[in-house]
Amino acid sequence: MLPLFLLFIFIPAVELYFLIQAGEVIGGFNTFMLVVLTGIIGAGLAKSQGQLILMKIQKEMAEGRTPADQMIHGLLVFVGGLLLLTPGFFTDFFGLSLIFPLTRKFYINSVKRGFEAQMKSGKVKFYGSGAGFSGAWSSGSRTNPFENNTQSQQRRVYQQNGHDVIDVEAERSDGE
Repeated sequence: MLPLFLLFIFIPAVELYFLIQAGEVIGGFNTFMLVVLTGIIGAGLAKSQGQLILMKIQKEMAEGRTPADQMIHGLLVFVGGLLLLTPGFFTDFFGLSLIFPLTRKFYINSVKRGFEAQMKSGKVKFYGSGAGFSGAWSSGSRTNPFENNTQSQQRRVYQQNGHDVIDVEAERSDGE
């Protein structure tokens, strides 16, 4: 309950207070233009960073690697873009820090640790579909999906012709 209170009541009230204070200092029109300007700049930055991340994801997939880090970067840029569209100084500051690559890297490890904890507890499952596949991807390996290990495994569990199928793919690059 407390996180929702902070998200929908407290943070907008604080943002509104500071927007009013800024309006009294620099004027209402200038405050309005500042909010519009940060929205425009943020949307442009989010778009360019998003396109760059998408190209990196495509490159890693073409090389046969799982783009876990780039997916997290993409998620952070998306959240940063949403925050920049929200009027306010604190949300703009936080949104910009999620979009800029130099500051975004400080959030990456926290997000990874959060995902890892959720996967280990079984609270997070990945779902997908494709040719002959419909079901959940689970973390069936002992390796960390967010690290570049020399040994990797994936386990897919899906239904085919009414039967459960567990498809395991493993790769070992140490020559054994």
